[in-house]
Amino acid sequence: MVQQLAAAAHKGKALLVLAGAGTFAYKQHLGIGHALAEHHVGARLAQAAALAGETFLLQSLQIHKKHLNLYGTPPKPPILMYKKRGQNTMEITLRILCLLVGYLLGSFLTAECIARRLTGRSARDLGSGNPGMANIMATLGKGPGFAVLAGDVAKTVLACGLCWLLAGPVLGHTALLYAGVGAISGHNYSLWHKGWGGKGVAVTCTWLILYLPVTGALCCLAGGLAVLGLGYLPLGAVLIPTLAVPIAWVQYGPESGIILLLAAAMMFWRHKNGLHRIFLGQEKQFFRPKS
Repeated sequence: MVQQLAAAAHKGKALLVLAGAGTFAYKQHLGIGHALAEHHVGARLAQAAALAGETFLLQSLQIHKKHLNLYGTPPKPPILMYKKRGQNTMEITLRILCLLVGYLLGSFLTAECIARRLTGRSARDLGSGNPGMANIMATLGKGPGFAVLAGDVAKTVLACGLCWLLAGPVLGHTALLYAGVGAISGHNYSLWHKGWGGKGVAVTCTWLILYLPVTGALCCLAGGLAVLGLGYLPLGAVLIPTLAVPIAWVQYGPESGIILLLAAAMMFWRHKNGLHRIFLGQEKQFFRPKS
């Protein structure tokens, strides 16, 4: 019951006081255990429920803490694990796809087509036998040589472009990475010519410019300057991908650096005879006045 006391008008509103509320809890029994002062109806049940809830909460916290100590973090839900595993499988599949696309397109040897078109003979029967721009230019002239260069550039651009469209949304620049190394492998070890191929200089330069637009162009420029300064084509060719290895590692990470290292190793292997001749002083020098 609530009763309103009378008060004067100038002293504000009348106060509300509690009347007939019944007895209150004993002052020495404050808490959950005793709901009423006169008797203990329901108090023991309430107290037991509270203690049970507190015990369950403490045990749950201890179990969770022990789990964290043993395993570091709670396990991920299975659906997230399957999603991550599926994403990794897709990325690996797309990398393989880019390698295959690059390899198949790189296996098309422009020099072989031009040599047979103009002479009826294979490029391996002309000059040094290498199906590349330098050999075709030296034996058939500048026009056919530049045509070989255009064809090698075009097939590399096509391989990287297709892989960018197919795998770029998932792999990003990694699609260009695998497409390029696939094109180099196809050019050096052509599927259509039973493993015979060129040395991959033009393909490598085109790929580096696409994958590392600024630094790749600078690596190609450095290789060209080395050829102009020293006159040795094999030395400049090997220098180009070798300079790109640390740049790719820093810019895109270890995977990129390892793939560039593989490309540099292929370039070194294809020019090992020329490098050996340089060491022996038997390699022909270009851009030198005739004596």
